[in-house]
Amino acid sequence: MTKIGIIGCGKIANSHINALLQMSDVKISAVCDVNKARCDEFAKKADATPYTSYEKMLDTEDLQLAIICLPPAFHLECTELCALKGVNVFVEKPMAITTNDCEKMIDICNKNGVMLWVGHMQRYSPENWIAKELIDSGKYGKLLAISEVRTCAYPGPASPAWLMDRKISGGGIMYNFGAHTLDMVKYLSGSKVVEAESSISFSNWDSEDAASGFLKLQNGVAVTFNLMGRCNVNRYEIVLYLSDGEIRIKPRKSIVACGRDGVFAKIPNGADNEYNWQYLQLRDVMDSLKSGVAKVDGEYGLEVIRSIEKLYSSSGRNQTEKEKKI
Repeated sequence: MTKIGIIGCGKIANSHINALLQMSDVKISAVCDVNKARCDEFAKKADATPYTSYEKMLDTEDLQLAIICLPPAFHLECTELCALKGVNVFVEKPMAITTNDCEKMIDICNKNGVMLWVGHMQRYSPENWIAKELIDSGKYGKLLAISEVRTCAYPGPASPAWLMDRKISGGGIMYNFGAHTLDMVKYLSGSKVVEAESSISFSNWDSEDAASGFLKLQNGVAVTFNLMGRCNVNRYEIVLYLSDGEIRIKPRKSIVACGRDGVFAKIPNGADNEYNWQYLQLRDVMDSLKSGVAKVDGEYGLEVIRSIEKLYSSSGRNQTEKEKKI
């Protein structure tokens, strides 16, 4: 039985609890949050011991895995303490707020012999793994380019106050949604970012609420993305351009594909699967605890943050932010 502690009781932690409660070989032993009322609520749901200090939780509980759902600025400190206690770490994405912090997290986990996973989830989306199989099969030829458009109100009315505080979140829509974009691109293409250019803009925040960019991958695939947080209409679409066809994805909704005839056909996406991506992700983590090999490890998370830093650098984000507001 794998004993798990959850640190940070927000929306994503609730999703993780729901997934873990479906597994017979794990036990949520403890949950932790500085908000005692919220922590007690989560502890009751998980039949776990509540803590308002993760230091005390790690001193008291005999855990095999800690799931860290804190804001990105606190990932390094919490990961370090878990590693020193010999507890394996699953940390939500983005991995940390700088590549330097990511490297420190990898180093201390390696030194203490614990595993490190980062919560990038694109490979666990049914539409994406179907698209990956189609790309790898060669049915529609060679992958040439990827285009993503994502519009919404960002931050949303239920977003935490820290989300647009760069010192805590690491950045705005580029850091949060852009991390998903890079994860998707890495997974579907099987390649790495070699060139990155972007433009970001600000409205009433210290972090960006709009970002557009271009990526060139090591295998020659070109990527464009447009992340717009000033819209009340939600749109999330990914188009994969191949030499002999096209694949269009609406995440968590549908996937269609066409050949050279241009006639699109809907592809079953397993929507009736009883397990969602959170379950599949954490099931993979539990299985890799046994195998000792993590698919989405610290090096993977580091590469995402490194690419985001390239995008920010090209946009001049580190110049005076108020001059960039529009």
